[in-house]
Amino acid sequence: EEAKRYGEDFSLAVGHFLAGDAPNVVAGHARIEGTFRTKNEKKLSAFRAFLLSLAEGSGGSVALRFDGDCPPLLNDGHLLSVLRRALEEARLPCASPPPVGAAAEDFAHVSQSVPSVMLALAAGETARGYERPLHHPAVLFDEDALSHGAALYAMGALAIGHALGER
Repeated sequence: EEAKRYGEDFSLAVGHFLAGDAPNVVAGHARIEGTFRTKNEKKLSAFRAFLLSLAEGSGGSVALRFDGDCPPLLNDGHLLSVLRRALEEARLPCASPPPVGAAAEDFAHVSQSVPSVMLALAAGETARGYERPLHHPAVLFDEDALSHGAALYAMGALAIGHALGER
């Protein structure tokens, strides 16, 4: 419920929850692991602070550890426009990446210090039966996308490499 206050670009996922040893005994300990993501650095900080205040006010012994700590991914505006233009000229079917990508992406650390563009290859179209998102346990991948993806990445790399050489 608290996560809803942070807006539509914020997501919270609990991927692992382990507590106690028996179904009819109150657990003496619990371990919860998950991720929270947003494209907004202030929201990341605010949610960390909320979790810390929740832990401090719990009345029990709580230890919090934040691993990964990835900032939002920044796509360089100039390189992004170069990539968009090259893909349009090549008539490759693609959705253009946004100026700010998902948080919790390791590549975001690179994008904070080096002009970068991250382009993700989709798992498949819903209309063709690929209905599950990337991290869903029943995800299926459309292997027909691989040849398009290879062409898209190669064309993008060439265009961006050329643009960087002109700077």
